[in-house]
Amino acid sequence: MRLLITGCGFLPQTAQSALKEEYKLTLLEIDKNEDKLTRLLTSHIYGAAVFISPTLYGARLECDEADKLREFDALCRKNGVKHIIYAALHTDYTGFESEVQAVINRTLVPAA
Repeated sequence: MRLLITGCGFLPQTAQSALKEEYKLTLLEIDKNEDKLTRLLTSHIYGAAVFISPTLYGARLECDEADKLREFDALCRKNGVKHIIYAALHTDYTGFESEVQAVINRTLVPAA
């Protein structure tokens, strides 16, 4: 099973490496390469988690950001991704591991 994580650009490089290595996740910036995203989504991606920067948490998303999320959501659903979770990390990098783990767990084990 593979899980796509996007929106991790604001995480420190060490955190991104840990996500890739420990959880065998694919990290992708949401707006960088739509062709790559489409290819990934057609290769048995089980779920997607979208992390929103702490600076955006509780703030109104800019129109272009909201549009990107809507496009991403539509693309995921069109390609059969069943579980999509949007999560804003509350912390600014310290102690983020438990939040990331909780989101990953909710994505991999959907609520009944």
